[in-house]
Amino acid sequence: MPPEAPRPGRIDLADPGHRPRRPTARRRLLAAGLAVALAGAAFGAYLARGPIGRGASAAAEAVWGAWEDWSSELQDRADAVPETTTTTTAPPPAPVPSRSALAVLGSGEGDAAFALLHQPPDGPAAMVLIPQTLLVQVPGYGEFSMAQALGFGGPSLARLALANETGIRIDDVVPVPAGGTAAVAESLVVDVPVELYVEGGEGSRRLIAPGPQELSTDLVELLLSEPGEGNQFDWLQRQEAVWDGLLTVVDADPSAAAALVAGAGDPDGAAALLRAVAAEGRIDVPPVDRVAVGAGRDALVLATDRIDDYLAGDLGHLLLREGRRPRVEVLNGNGVAGSGAAVAERLVAGGFYVFRSGNADRFDHETSLVIAQGEHAAAGAREAADLLGIAEVVQEARAPSGVVDVSIIVGTDLASKEG
Repeated sequence: MPPEAPRPGRIDLADPGHRPRRPTARRRLLAAGLAVALAGAAFGAYLARGPIGRGASAAAEAVWGAWEDWSSELQDRADAVPETTTTTTAPPPAPVPSRSALAVLGSGEGDAAFALLHQPPDGPAAMVLIPQTLLVQVPGYGEFSMAQALGFGGPSLARLALANETGIRIDDVVPVPAGGTAAVAESLVVDVPVELYVEGGEGSRRLIAPGPQELSTDLVELLLSEPGEGNQFDWLQRQEAVWDGLLTVVDADPSAAAALVAGAGDPDGAAALLRAVAAEGRIDVPPVDRVAVGAGRDALVLATDRIDDYLAGDLGHLLLREGRRPRVEVLNGNGVAGSGAAVAERLVAGGFYVFRSGNADRFDHETSLVIAQGEHAAAGAREAADLLGIAEVVQEARAPSGVVDVSIIVGTDLASKEG
């Protein structure tokens, strides 16, 4: 007994990937024509068998000719009916949330290392090495290196200093204490690109040779934090090799990410971000230039002729403001130490550049004040005042500053709110 044909609208179990299609107008016309053709052929065959057939050949030919004309007309009509198809468009993939975190190893000069992890919404996750000797404007302190900022105020101040210098959003900070890389692995395979020489009591000695090798956690962190006798760029190459080794371990064992970022504000989010970076394995270094800072010491600064293009192209999804950021000075007018720190943090998050910090002309300002340094700065001053909840905004018309756009005097009113 032949198998039952699948009913319309049902999936054919003999061919699960095929679902019967509903007949279109064109198919219905062709089916009707085929039925008439079969009936005409059967009728002609019947006539040909009997005696009537011999006398009716002319009539049969006439019928067949009429059928041919009619079938041609049916075909023309069928061709005139447009073929309709149903297409299903898959919904676009959901965008990946943009996020970032600053990994901070150590506690200050001598053991510090920094790496920015970021996930763009439409591209691969990546790591950006932040040199320890990068000079930045540290709100409340002035211009110092990233390692010094870490020593002054811990990972949170290092995060604020980097956000202030670059104008990017840093969603989380991941503190990793000295020796914390042991949470990932007791030893690490690192392909050291440039040998490490350090000074000892009897002169310099080679501590780590170049090439791939398995290193203990102490030596791994030494490669991150010790500049050695080479230049700043040799040091950056060694740091990149260490981070690459750590990412390789995380990619092979995703559970290692959670152990490394346990101190983050959002450990789950930071671990997911680290795993995404490890899967891509991409490590960048921002454009920097070397500068002398005295006593034979070098430091690095963001390259003024290239940094804007780099930030817009590689970290554009993290920019706090498009275009130039208004420059602000925050002046302590109440005598309370550290009262400008929270003000600076809010300004940086709002897309301002805290260019200078210091003391006001006196410490008895009860009411905080925002000063626009010229007519061009009026809009930025009003924006800063709204951000901080300061009512009074004045304009310096006689001798506006040529360095900053907005001056903010922090009075006792704002200091008490922040406290």
